[in-house]
Amino acid sequence: MQDFINAAFLLILCMCSVYIGRKIGFSQIFSLRKMLLGIKKINSDDKLSVVKSLTNSLASTLGVGNIVGVASAIALGGYGSIFWMWVGAILLLPVKYSEVFLSMIYRKKNACGYYGGPMYYIEKTKPLGRKFALAFSILCIVASFFIGNMLQTSSAANALFEVFGLDMRAVAFVFFIITFIVTLAGFGTLSNFTLLVIPVASFIYIALSLYVILANVALLPAVFLRIFEEALDIKSVFCGSASALLLSIRHGITKGIMSNEAGCGTSPIAHAASDNKDYRSQSFLGVFEVIADTLIMCTLSALVILIADQKYGLKMNGPIDTVIIAYSAFFGRFAEYFIGSSVFVFAISTVISWSNYASRSIYYISPKNYKILNTIYLTLYAASCLFAIRMTDKSIIEITDYINVMMVGINITALIANQKIIRDKSRL
Repeated sequence: MQDFINAAFLLILCMCSVYIGRKIGFSQIFSLRKMLLGIKKINSDDKLSVVKSLTNSLASTLGVGNIVGVASAIALGGYGSIFWMWVGAILLLPVKYSEVFLSMIYRKKNACGYYGGPMYYIEKTKPLGRKFALAFSILCIVASFFIGNMLQTSSAANALFEVFGLDMRAVAFVFFIITFIVTLAGFGTLSNFTLLVIPVASFIYIALSLYVILANVALLPAVFLRIFEEALDIKSVFCGSASALLLSIRHGITKGIMSNEAGCGTSPIAHAASDNKDYRSQSFLGVFEVIADTLIMCTLSALVILIADQKYGLKMNGPIDTVIIAYSAFFGRFAEYFIGSSVFVFAISTVISWSNYASRSIYYISPKNYKILNTIYLTLYAASCLFAIRMTDKSIIEITDYINVMMVGINITALIANQKIIRDKSRL
C-alpha cells in the first residue's frame, strides 16, 4: 500500500506539473531573465514584507528534509537518487509557480493585512467549491501535527541525543515551550523570528558545505559520474534488477518533495501574506524557493556526504548519523555540534511556520470563532511536541503520505482547472 501511495503521489505531481507547464508556457517559468526582471519589479515599499513572506515560507521548507532527508535518500536509493531529486525539483517548478500565483490572485485583505492560500482559489474552482476547500483546510490542520510538528521534533530530539546525549523528553519539552510562546505571541513575532534565524543558519550551513566541496574538488568528477551512472542504469532494467533504479527514482523525488513541499499548497499561504502587488514576481520567488531548497541546499548536503563516502567510505546507518559522520570527517567534533544545532534550528523554524498554515486554515473554516478555535489549536499543537518522541519517524511519514496525497489531489485539480487564468495573467 505504501509503495502504491508513493507511486500515485509522484505520478499525479509530475504529469500534472508538465501539463500545467505546457499550458502556461515553460518559457514563463524557466527563463532566468524573466525571473530576475519580475523580482526587480517589486516595489521598494513592499520589499520587507516580501522578504518576510519568503523567509516564512523557506522556514517551513528548509528543515529536516535538507539534512536528514538527503541522507535518507542516498541510503535508500543510492547515489542516483540525487539525480532524480534534481529532476523532481525541476519538473515541479510549474506547480510551485501556479499555486503561488493563484494564491496571490484570490487572496483577501483585512485590518491586519493580506491573507490567503489554496483554500480560497479551490472555493472558486468548479466543480470543487466550498466543500473541497474545507476538506483541504482540515487536511492542512491535521498535516501540521505530523509533518509540521512531530516529524521535526522527533528528528531534532534524535539529533541532539546522538550529539549531546540530551534526554529526548527534555528536547521535546523545549520544543513545546518555544512553540507555545512564539505561536501564541502572534504571526508578527514569527516573521521576525524566521527573518533572523533562517538566513543566518542557512549561510553558515552553505559556507561549511562549500568549504568541503571546494577543498575536495578533485573528487567531484567521480561523484557526478557515479550519480549519473546509477540514476540512468537502464541496463539493470533489462537484466531483471529494475528495483534498484525504481528505488533511486522513488526516494530521490519523494525526499525532494518532502523538503520543498511543491504541490502540497502550504507555502503559498505564506506568500499570500506579502504586500507585493505583482503576482508574477511573488510567484517567481516561489520558484526560487524550490531552487534554494532542493537544487542548492539539498545538493550541498548530498555532495558533502558523497565526497566523504568517496574519500573515507561511509557506513550508511541512520540518516542523522550519516550526516554527522560525513561532516565530522572534515570538521571533527565541531561538526557534531554544528549538525545537531542546525537540525534544531531548522526544525523549530519549520514547526513554527506550519502553525501559521493551520491557523490560516482555521480562519477560513470559521472566521467568527477564529480566536477561540485558534487558541485551542495552538495549545494542542504545542503539546503535540511532547508526544513526538513516542512515535517513530516511519509511522509519522506513513500518516503524512496519506494526507499529502489527498491535499495534492485537491490542489492539483484546482491548478489544472485554473491554468487558463494563470496563463493569461502571467504574460508580460
